[in-house]
Amino acid sequence: MAESGEQQSREISSAVRTLLGTVRVKEGLAQMMKGGIIMDVVNADQARIAEEAGACAVMALERVPADIRRDGGVARMADPEKVKKIKDAVTIPVMAKCRIGHFVEAQILETLNVDFIDESEVLTPADEENHIDKTVFKIPFVCGARNLGEALRRIAEGAAMIRTKGEAGTGNVVEAVRHARAIRREIAVARSLGSAELCGYAKDLGVPLDLLRKTAELGRLPVVNFAAGGLATPADVGLLMQLG
Repeated sequence: MAESGEQQSREISSAVRTLLGTVRVKEGLAQMMKGGIIMDVVNADQARIAEEAGACAVMALERVPADIRRDGGVARMADPEKVKKIKDAVTIPVMAKCRIGHFVEAQILETLNVDFIDESEVLTPADEENHIDKTVFKIPFVCGARNLGEALRRIAEGAAMIRTKGEAGTGNVVEAVRHARAIRREIAVARSLGSAELCGYAKDLGVPLDLLRKTAELGRLPVVNFAAGGLATPADVGLLMQLG
C-alpha cells in the first residue's frame, strides 16, 4: 500500500511538472486576475495593506513609477531580498518587473518563484532591439503595448497577458485611453478584412498571420488585456474597464 501511494504521488508530481509552464496554465493564471487591481508596492508593509484592501496581486518594485520618473537614473528589477519579503508577507500573487530584454533578471525572478514577470518599459531597457523569449520560461509574462502590432508581437514571444503602456507615474490617464482605443480600432479593422487583405495587414503590423486571424475571430486579444499607465483614481479604472 505504501509503495502504491508513493508511486501515485510521484505520478501526480510528474503531471504537475508537465503542466507547469504550458501556455494553457500561463494564460489561466492571467484569467484569474480579470476584474482585479494590481498594486505597485516597494515593501512588505505596503503589500499587506494592498492585500487587505482587496488587490488581486501586487507588483514588487524597487521604486514606484512616479519616483523613477522624478529621480531618473537607471531603474532595475527589485532587490531579490525585497521580493522574498513581499512574497512571505502576502497570500495573493506577487508580480515583479524586469528590464526589457534582460533575460537574466527574468531568470532570477523565476528562481525566486514569483507568480508573474512584467517585462516593463517603466524600467531602463537592457536591450534596445530584442525582447525576452518568454516561451522558455515557466513563469508567465505580462508586457506593455501601445497598439495591436506591439500586442501581438509580445504574445508571439510568449506573453500571457498584455497591458496598455500609458504613461506610468504621471497620474494622467490619457495615454492609456489612447492605447486602449488604438488596439480596439485595429482589431475592428482586422475583423472587417477578407482573407487576402488580412495577409497584407499581418505583414503591415509585422505579426504572425495565424495570431492576427485568431484575434479577428475573437474580436479581442487572445490573452487577458490589463489597463495600466497613469490610472490614478477608481474613475480612471472604471473608464478603462468600460473601454474593454
